[in-house]
Amino acid sequence: MSNKAFLLIIFAVLAFSPILASGRSEKREDTTAVKKSELKMLEKSEKKWDRQKITSYKADIIYMRGTFPPEEIKITVADNTVTDWKTGNTDTASLSESFIQSLTVKNMFEKMTGSLESDKPSPMVLKAVYDEKLGYIKSLSRVPSGEAASQGRAPFDAGYRIEVTSLEIAE
Repeated sequence: MSNKAFLLIIFAVLAFSPILASGRSEKREDTTAVKKSELKMLEKSEKKWDRQKITSYKADIIYMRGTFPPEEIKITVADNTVTDWKTGNTDTASLSESFIQSLTVKNMFEKMTGSLESDKPSPMVLKAVYDEKLGYIKSLSRVPSGEAASQGRAPFDAGYRIEVTSLEIAE
């Protein structure tokens, strides 16, 4: 390679570096803005839920993950703890006690908060949809992040969706 060609390559790298870096910075700022917006919505919904002082309820949930068939789960919650649960599937051994406990409204809020407040890079992100009337998380999905999905770096079969199809407040 001639000195002239080498200098042209160095010049091109130096000329385009700020442009490429600014693109990354804009994406990072955009991601930060989205996280802040989602955190604000989470906090608003959690306050709405907390103001009602609901700690006991029954919920019907559908749990979907990867290529497995959807799992229908019915939980009874008292004092923010699952006290009883059943599945539409006769094999309940596939669901651990800690997973079942993670399905309470309180624990789903904590999971979403932890995800939004984390600075750790991840190929997966949590997305939530909130109930407008009561504020609880109606749908919690773990999906590939924008960058990981566009670059094909998302872990295979690592996504899931938890959907609360009904919630009945205990009296």
